[in-house]
Amino acid sequence: MQDLLFDFISRYISLTEEEKDAVFSLDLFKTVKKGTILRF
Repeated sequence: MQDLLFDFISRYISLTEEEKDAVFSLDLFKTVKKGTILRF
């Protein structure tokens, strides 16, 4: 999933590996099983 995000971003700006790591460290990506009810 994060590869899709970085591919999209790279169309507009280039990110260093350090910047990609910083975005990844924000923990934006969660994987859950199908049918899981998400509560916020």
